[in-house]
Amino acid sequence: MSVGLFVVSGAGKVRGRAGVDSLAQALANDLGQARLLAVRQQSPVAIMFPNDNRPHSASLYQLEGLTNPHVSRAQNFIGDFPDSCFFIGTWTGSETRDPLVTGTKWSTLPLEDWLPNANKKDYALVFMPDGTVRSNDLPQFDREYHVAVCSGIGGYSGSGASGGSLPSGDQPQLYRATSLGETRTVCINAGGGIHVESGLVGVTSVPAVGTMHGAGPVSSPRPLTYVGEAKGNPKGTSSLPAPVDDEPTTIPPDGFVTLTTFAQDAAKSGQRLFCSWRVILTKTDSVKTGAYSIPVDANTGAAMDFNPAAKLGAAGVGPAYESSWQWRPPDDAKPGDIFTMALLLQNEQKQLVDVHIKKDLKVLPYGSVLYEHEEAGDRNLWRMNTDGTGKRRFHIEPSKPTAPTNYREFSPTTSANGQRLAFLSDNRPGVNANEQDIFITDRNGDSCSRITMHQFCEAPGLSPAGDRVAFKRWNNGTNTYDLCTCSVVQGSPIVTLRTNVTGIRNGDATNDLHRHFKEDRVTWTSSNSILCTDKDSTFVQIVSIQVDNSGHLDSTSTPVAPPHANAGTWSPYWSPRTRDVYYTRDDPPAGDPWIGRGAVGYSWSVGWNETEPSALQWGSEEWLLTVRSPLADITDEQIFLIRPVAGTSPSDIRQLTSGTGKSRWPIYLP
Repeated sequence: MSVGLFVVSGAGKVRGRAGVDSLAQALANDLGQARLLAVRQQSPVAIMFPNDNRPHSASLYQLEGLTNPHVSRAQNFIGDFPDSCFFIGTWTGSETRDPLVTGTKWSTLPLEDWLPNANKKDYALVFMPDGTVRSNDLPQFDREYHVAVCSGIGGYSGSGASGGSLPSGDQPQLYRATSLGETRTVCINAGGGIHVESGLVGVTSVPAVGTMHGAGPVSSPRPLTYVGEAKGNPKGTSSLPAPVDDEPTTIPPDGFVTLTTFAQDAAKSGQRLFCSWRVILTKTDSVKTGAYSIPVDANTGAAMDFNPAAKLGAAGVGPAYESSWQWRPPDDAKPGDIFTMALLLQNEQKQLVDVHIKKDLKVLPYGSVLYEHEEAGDRNLWRMNTDGTGKRRFHIEPSKPTAPTNYREFSPTTSANGQRLAFLSDNRPGVNANEQDIFITDRNGDSCSRITMHQFCEAPGLSPAGDRVAFKRWNNGTNTYDLCTCSVVQGSPIVTLRTNVTGIRNGDATNDLHRHFKEDRVTWTSSNSILCTDKDSTFVQIVSIQVDNSGHLDSTSTPVAPPHANAGTWSPYWSPRTRDVYYTRDDPPAGDPWIGRGAVGYSWSVGWNETEPSALQWGSEEWLLTVRSPLADITDEQIFLIRPVAGTSPSDIRQLTSGTGKSRWPIYLP
């Protein structure tokens, strides 16, 4: 059995099953996105794992381009998995480095010429424009590359696989692992089909371990060398749940869906099966049918791969023939269009097999941006499309477009799926003077309930599940803030996690840094940590506070953003897509705040304040929603969409709001 790549997470103790599962799925999604991009651009796209003469890496990066490929994307796992790494190598020492695909147009592309000299020793999985996958002589087994996601590694030797098609000087060094902990296997077959299996597929003799021994330093992540947006980049991806009842599965206009087919040869004829999908247009004005990742003659179909252990989710369906296709809507697709996908199966004589399988896909637009707008004394919540069009007030019960109320509603926050919203109000019924309470509503504003009673709350943040809210509460007795949590059930007790944390009312109002505390927020991560702003006698910084499932303190605080004397970092936002922490930062001399990520900052334009970051997926990348105001008039606060890279150009900055009034606190509604 050979395994080409091992993703190892967790030194010192084995991470829980959920961590292994989620990391395996994240890697499978990265690989699937790269495959789709190769098909769309009609040029190779590689997922690369750094190799600095050691078999450990904690990051991956993406190379793309038909000629002179460049690094267009990078993912470093060291922040969320600080003791994790990728182990690249073999198992038994008897594996081959023979290519999976031969005899096709793209199987003859000389990878030793395509890969830049600086990247030839890194480990590469290269997706081709026909959807197939190649590597720079990584080991393979049963016509698949395997990526094992593990919770620990016990050891490895210096013995790797022999052979291969590349010159020996262009082959990466391989090592052989001897023991791993809890494992999931991400499998990539010759046609580029990707699936995740429990355990280490095909291996029973490798002992599990509970610790990572002697991993040593990991290979360094590669820097980005993005040179501009390449035409044909996918503008979005879609991880789609199964449709409910008879409702179609939904897909954004520029997203894609994966269609996986299993077929069994009940007659045991031994014939290979072929499949294709045909699009039937329904309820649409489109005359196009979209694009498939496997371009073939509609009358012929594509050969299916035999998988002796095929699985649909956790259920076994094998042995069976298996095929995975990706489809995206046509470029003229509009919201509301429905496309019916009809499956066609054929035998080796090209005779149709009688099957009746159809799936409906409905095109829906991307989500919207929820924000607060303040003008002429009114302070309300508004919504707009992600391109800044379609601005309209977000009415919350009892307010209606035909009978609006003027309650002051602000500081919105959402659950991960956007189905539950929280906000502050200082004048809804029951809220007294000098109070700000937290309210909960649904995505459409059709219901509303008050969560806190007679408090002065600020910076609310909903948990990813939407079942708890974290916030800062002003303490009149001590003139300080408490960090608190409570359930979203009305009347639930408030849990105080920490006292004397930084907030709006702290500090000298004339100090620029403290003036910008009004843009502070509290945010959650997926691991039940709360990020908030804290301050000691020297600096302001962002700290992480771990809580248990009931919202009680589980550990002490840990700094997550670097401290900056006489200035600081505040208003954190944790991205569920990239798991990066964005924040507002201001270096001495204070007065020109900008957005940071980790230890790196992105200052897009001198002379602008940039605060309140949150993130959304814009095309195939993550972009930031931020509030900007010119230093000449910091009261002119407007919302911008900005690509978070150093050295941005005008095309990387898009203004979404303008005009009179202030627009603040943008948050994405998926």
